[in-house]
Amino acid sequence: MKKLISIISSIGLVAISSLAVVSCRTPKLEILFVPSRSGTDITAQVAPLRGLLTKKLKELAKARGEEFNKAVKVDVSTSYSAAAKSLAGGSVDIALMPIQPYAENRGEKQEDGTYDKIGFLLSSGRRGAKPDTTFEGFQGEDKKFSNDKAISDLKGQDLFGLANWYQEYATTNKPEEGKSYATVLEDDTNPASYYRSYVYANTSVLQQTIYKDQKSYKVALDEARKSKNFEDYQQIMKSLILQSNIKISLGDKKSSAGFSYPVLWMKEIAGLTNEEIVGLFKGGKKFIKGKDYDTIASTIGDNAEAKAGNGYAIGFGFSDIRFTRSGKLDHEKKLFENVEIIGASQAIINDGIMYSKNKKSLVGKDQNLLNDLKKGLLNLIKEDQEAKKVFSIYNITNFVEPDSKKIDSDITDSLKKLDDVTKIADAITWGA
Repeated sequence: MKKLISIISSIGLVAISSLAVVSCRTPKLEILFVPSRSGTDITAQVAPLRGLLTKKLKELAKARGEEFNKAVKVDVSTSYSAAAKSLAGGSVDIALMPIQPYAENRGEKQEDGTYDKIGFLLSSGRRGAKPDTTFEGFQGEDKKFSNDKAISDLKGQDLFGLANWYQEYATTNKPEEGKSYATVLEDDTNPASYYRSYVYANTSVLQQTIYKDQKSYKVALDEARKSKNFEDYQQIMKSLILQSNIKISLGDKKSSAGFSYPVLWMKEIAGLTNEEIVGLFKGGKKFIKGKDYDTIASTIGDNAEAKAGNGYAIGFGFSDIRFTRSGKLDHEKKLFENVEIIGASQAIINDGIMYSKNKKSLVGKDQNLLNDLKKGLLNLIKEDQEAKKVFSIYNITNFVEPDSKKIDSDITDSLKKLDDVTKIADAITWGA
């Protein structure tokens, strides 16, 4: 009997001890980034945010007469969709992501126009792309860049002209020795509320692949550019996608710049039908899933890797996936020499910092913490050079507090044009 009591007592002590450990465990404030570039590169670059944000949240809590004692965890999600689902489920607190996975997972619409699972905390601001901000079609009456014109629904002729201007601008404006192309292609004086996906192609492969009448795709494309003939350009793009043996890289299904807007471009500009696009996904005969923008740019920019049947020679991504953020300027120079711009998509609303409304998350049950996060991120990117570097990997230069009653309706409206793209995505097997 004594032995039994001893065993029961021991079990009780273990149980009490376990409960004590659980109850003393400090919950983590979890932040996710999406894998638009190499996951290793992103992890390394965003790591300092943990310490910066911890310090800032402690300061803000102290100013309110409270204490912030949570551990901060910063991580990179496996996919865009996984990040959004983690927010909706309350397993993470905030995440940086594009608007599409946010919209698909934000939950039920509430009376005030917001949604019940995920909220939109901050809109990101980007440097403008000089080929955009100097494009004649985007100049206002004052001869200055008009953001409103740039984000309007553009016609095919306009997007053709924009792509041509980008290629011309990048060819004629070279950086100084020892400087990145970002110094001549990014516009610090004209921040933009949008970005867009551009179509990148290996020049050598275009030169070596016959279009028709013994003309290469490169020669035919240059002739269409010179004559500004959109109809010829459209036929060239359609043939390039449907009939050539050149393979094309696309990104994650939930990536606006890597998948959704590229597919929209194929419909609007190349004139492909839903059925034609779905058919090209079968058997991997045309589309190859790119790991990230760095890999896509490097593959297209390598003349051997890009050759038809050996890799892919065309890909999509925001402006400009050829930039290096790691100081490898010789590699960047090779990419700009070997790769040209052959297309441009409609404007895409900037990514944002989204937050979980789930009560399982820390921010879902602590409005003060959510407010501190908003204030902390706004202050850090404005005042701290290390914080600026953290977000520069996404070309984010600042954050803006959106109109909470309007941002969701703006996102809904902008995504309506992607209804057909969603049908295509649902009809194919293509990762997350």
